[in-house]
Amino acid sequence: MLDAFAEDERISMSSVSFKALFGKVMLAKPQTTMNASGESVDSIVSYYKIPLEQVVVIYDDYDLPLATLRVKQKGGHGGHNGMRSIIDHFKGFCNFPRLRIGIGSPPGDMLIGDFVLGRFDRKEREELDLSFQDGVEALRILVLMGFDRSAHFTNTSKSRKWQRWVHLTKLHTLIANTKSRAGQSSVISLVVGVFRAGKLFREYH
Repeated sequence: MLDAFAEDERISMSSVSFKALFGKVMLAKPQTTMNASGESVDSIVSYYKIPLEQVVVIYDDYDLPLATLRVKQKGGHGGHNGMRSIIDHFKGFCNFPRLRIGIGSPPGDMLIGDFVLGRFDRKEREELDLSFQDGVEALRILVLMGFDRSAHFTNTSKSRKWQRWVHLTKLHTLIANTKSRAGQSSVISLVVGVFRAGKLFREYH
């Protein structure tokens, strides 16, 4: 999703710093192992003196149904080792927003390790592609307009397509006005993508 956001905003992700692929407006993909993501993220926030509450982390979550998006203002790691590493390096601080994308839960007795290392089938990829479009919008709104508006957009029922379209059109106007007034004003300073070494990493990272 970070790549999709970078492409949509025409942001280059070619620079490598702090063991992360780094974009010029603070988009970062840690290049450490997923379990050591905090090492990279902590180096970035320390060097640029970024307030921790201005960091947003995108990550996959098998506790959410496939392709479901959720924005949270704060919380624990939820068993995600990449998030655990980031929170550990932040010395327990966890009051920063995160955007989660559901990958669904293992079927039957399948082990979680085997599940996250598996592949999506065609139907699942189609669902995720649509969800990623919403995720890019949710991230843009979060970065430029804050948590409340992003959460409202993300939690709007997908069955109400017309209402969502009207809402999105209005938000695009507000975002354009925000950018024109403040150059590239942002309530978020750093966006980090952290995915397990499996489904989303291999097929979408």
